[in-house]
Amino acid sequence: MKAVERRYSFLAMGVILVACQLGALAAAGPLHSAGVQAVEDPSSPVNSAIYLGLILLFTAFLLVIARLNPQRLITKAIFIFVIALIPSTISLISLSTLLPAFFGSLSSLAAVSISVVIFIGFAVGAVLHPEDLNSILLKEIFGIALLSAIYYAGWGLLLLAGFAAPGIGALVLAALCTSAAMLYPEWYVIDSVGLLVAIGITAILGVSLEVFPVLLLLAGLAVYDAIAVYRTRHMLSLADSAMKMKLPVMFVVPAKRGYSFLTAEAVAEDDRGAYFMGLGDVIMPGILTVSGYTFGLPAQAVGSLVGSTVGFLVLSYFVSSGKPQAGLPSLNGGAIAGYVAASLYIGAPLMLI
Repeated sequence: MKAVERRYSFLAMGVILVACQLGALAAAGPLHSAGVQAVEDPSSPVNSAIYLGLILLFTAFLLVIARLNPQRLITKAIFIFVIALIPSTISLISLSTLLPAFFGSLSSLAAVSISVVIFIGFAVGAVLHPEDLNSILLKEIFGIALLSAIYYAGWGLLLLAGFAAPGIGALVLAALCTSAAMLYPEWYVIDSVGLLVAIGITAILGVSLEVFPVLLLLAGLAVYDAIAVYRTRHMLSLADSAMKMKLPVMFVVPAKRGYSFLTAEAVAEDDRGAYFMGLGDVIMPGILTVSGYTFGLPAQAVGSLVGSTVGFLVLSYFVSSGKPQAGLPSLNGGAIAGYVAASLYIGAPLMLI
């Protein structure tokens, strides 16, 4: 691959990294002012351990689902049941809240009836496509995550823009983007939706965790990412499965003209059609930027943003070798170093306790 094409790909990934943090900073203000937080005590270091544990469990769950081969009857039945249960349960909960205004005393019966129809529909669809059970289940799980993340991003940005009904607008935006990512996962759709997802998660976690818990979380994830890529290599297996199933868990930056993510499979390192950057690589350093801005000073947030950008430049140097690289050691390390350097420069407390 030509060096000039590689530089453009790296530049695009750098723009995504910075755009996510700037977007998250914009969305975080309205979220923080409205008191939206994911935890009750933002200063507790226990939050870092909880989030790290959840990430590890979720990663293990994804690996199991991706590798499990539902050929046995009982395994296939469990897959089909869970695939049908997830959307029907969500619809039941949602409709139980919305329908009373329209159906009165019949709202419960209407909600249950609609949910049963949804359950049957998804079950029949899963039975008709038994070869895609792993992919269907994972897409449902990620669909829920996308809806939530994009809703928070949309709500914060629309509220900042003075939108009259930010909640409704955010819900419509989340539904449209999630549908687009699932039905037509071309690289530019994945990247556009992924940017909104990254903004939403970065913003909500940034306003929910003070600096010290964020530092612990970033340090822990940097170590985990290095182990997962260089030692156990299970992160590479997960990325390969996500690529084959077209799951929206990464940014896809074409390295060649005419590249299509719809038809792409895992490629050889010497014939790379695109570069891939996980959503976590963009989200994690941005959490420190938002947290520093929310609970500290703007200069500390700028230091984190600049530091993560420098870390990305370092990472790009190693990625240019053609071998898979763990992103968080460089990105998180750069964000932490930038935050510390900015704090020392302006004489602000590091907020480590």
